[in-house]
Order: sequence, then structure tokens, then C-alpha cells
Amino acid sequence: FNKIRKNIPKTQFEEKIEISYEEVERYYQNRPAHITKYLENERGLSAEIIEKWKIGWGQFYGRRWINIPIFDQDGKVSLLKLRADPEDKSLENRYMVYPKGAKHDLYGVDQLSDKPDTLFWVEGEFDRLRLESRGLYAVSGTGGAGTLKDEWIEIAKECKSLKEIYVCYDNDVEGEKGAAHLLAALSRHLKGLDIKLFNISLPKIEGIKDVTDFFANKSYQPEKDRL
Repeated sequence: FNKIRKNIPKTQFEEKIEISYEEVERYYQNRPAHITKYLENERGLSAEIIEKWKIGWGQFYGRRWINIPIFDQDGKVSLLKLRADPEDKSLENRYMVYPKGAKHDLYGVDQLSDKPDTLFWVEGEFDRLRLESRGLYAVSGTGGAGTLKDEWIEIAKECKSLKEIYVCYDNDVEGEKGAAHLLAALSRHLKGLDIKLFNISLPKIEGIKDVTDFFANKSYQPEKDRL
């Protein structure tokens, strides 16, 4: 049997892990005080947003992680995006997904049902949540700057109310490459539609790498709030 098994994809022997709403709620309720403080003070997330998206905390792969439930178009939990506990300095890999091998998804896609006319497309989940905390509609992929699926753009294309899409990736080489790739893909897929595309370049100032840093940085005070 073992010899036969070697020639069969491993996934055929693995039980598909489904994440229930009850699990998500349990992780949310188990979130300790230091994680709530981190989310509110360091990430700038309102209590309403933390509750709405059920940002939780739990044990995965032998460690404790902040977890962000990612909901698909059907409202099911497709995966948990894991972020290292800020007090755990021993982890080299600060980001993971659960379960292993889960396909990356577009985070915040269900907001498009509100029929917004303006959408921000950012690089990370916390950046997306930070913008929503300010009353803005935003989405992000769960795989970082280098991951983009055509189906994500098709989802945005189906939102007939959209008039403007602002791309704002991290202020580094990977972010700039990812933003250029996304803008090119949006231009192809949305050709002929009355949707304007913009690229937001964050100021190249020490301490500002992403959207969250932009709002948290007190040394940089633009004449007008640009986002």
C-alpha cells in the first residue's frame, strides 16, 4: 500500500479542514488584552471593526497567532490569515495561513455588495482594515504583493457602481512591482469601462512603509489628508 500511495497526490489522503463560525467566534472571544491593545493602538483598528471581522487569537502550528478570518463570496470562511503575536519575537516567519495549502483569496470582497463608487486596493489585511476603520471601502489579497488572480479583478468588474480604484501597495521594491502588475491587469480587464485607475505612492519617509504607517506617523503631516 505504501508503494502505491507514493504515486498518489498527498491531498487525496488528507481530510479537508473546514473552519466553522463557532471556531471563529471562539478565537475572537479568547483574544487577550495585549492583542486588543495592539490592534487598537498599533494597527489603528476601531473596536467596531475588530468585532465585525472577528479578529481573534489562537494556537496554530504550535504557536499563538493573531488570526484574521477570510470570508469568500458565499460568506464562508475560506482560510485564516495568521499574524505572529507581537510579543513572540522568536518567529522568523511572521505570516502564515491556516489550513496549510489554503488558496489565497480576496479579503473584503463582500463589501462590494454595498455598491461603492470608490475602492482602495491595498497590499495587506491590516491596511484594508485600517481604511475601513476610516469609512473607506478596501480590498487586499491574502498572499502579499506578489499574488494576484484574474478572478479577483473579475469580481471587482462585476461591481457596476465602481468609478474609481486606488492602488496603494507598500513603499518598497516588492510593493512597487506588485502595484505595477495590478494596475496593468486592471487596465486589461476593465478596458472600455468607465472606471478610473490611480496609483497612490506613499511618501518615502523613514517609518512609512504601508497604509497603516502612513496614518500612524506623526512626523509627516500633509496639507490635506490624501486617503
